[in-house]
Amino acid sequence: MHKTPRDIIAKKAAGKKISVITAYDYSLATLCDKAGVDILLVGDSAGMVVLGYENTIPVTMTNMVIFTEAVSRAREQALVVGDLPFMSYQANISDAIKNSGKLIKAGADSVKLAKVTGAKIEINLFYANQKRKKNIVKALRKAGAREVLGTNSKSARRISGLDSARRVVDYNGIYKADVVVVPLEDGDRTIALKKAGKKVITIDLNPLPRTAKTADITIVDNVVRAINKLILECKSKKIRKTPFNNKKNLSACVLEIKKNLSRRMLHA
Repeated sequence: MHKTPRDIIAKKAAGKKISVITAYDYSLATLCDKAGVDILLVGDSAGMVVLGYENTIPVTMTNMVIFTEAVSRAREQALVVGDLPFMSYQANISDAIKNSGKLIKAGADSVKLAKVTGAKIEINLFYANQKRKKNIVKALRKAGAREVLGTNSKSARRISGLDSARRVVDYNGIYKADVVVVPLEDGDRTIALKKAGKKVITIDLNPLPRTAKTADITIVDNVVRAINKLILECKSKKIRKTPFNNKKNLSACVLEIKKNLSRRMLHA
């Protein structure tokens, strides 16, 4: 039985060291797994190390699926973590769900989060059309979602402060909600939701944009990894109400990024 994210979190909580190594092929992954490595990271750096590219930008989802499958076949006890390559998830949530599913064979993290918290899922796009909405609904329902809001014109309402399709929201979803999760960077949307009296939770790799600074809670992380962690936290019985200062949170994240870059420079 291989390790799960919960096992890794528990090990960290216990103050134990966690071993991580990058692997792209069956042979190396087998050796590392038998050596007891906790996490096998299938990084998009394979583009440079294996494929000879100058950087990671040309790496495709097809490339990453092949590398991830090879490593997964080798592992018996390690947790396999696969990178989503450049522009495989940034454009829209549909791409994020579809491509995450290709790597982990279960692109249902957002649906799981909704089920655990009792929250509703709504499609709210910058560039909206019926075809895109239908594709997203199809992907979410395939992942297990029973109800997907944002497609019924009869329940459509408008949020002031936005001039794109994002201003159209569902009355039974974002319009009535007290708390809204904005999973991708969108400063205008976040500001508009705040003015409408909503509490906003956002996920952003960068702690400096308007989205991160405007939200009530900013999770500085990769969206796929962050949602999975949220699921685990929401399932935990240790959750309790505590004061949260997002400015201090962002300042701490900036310092952590600075420290990490400094460490990397020493080995550059």
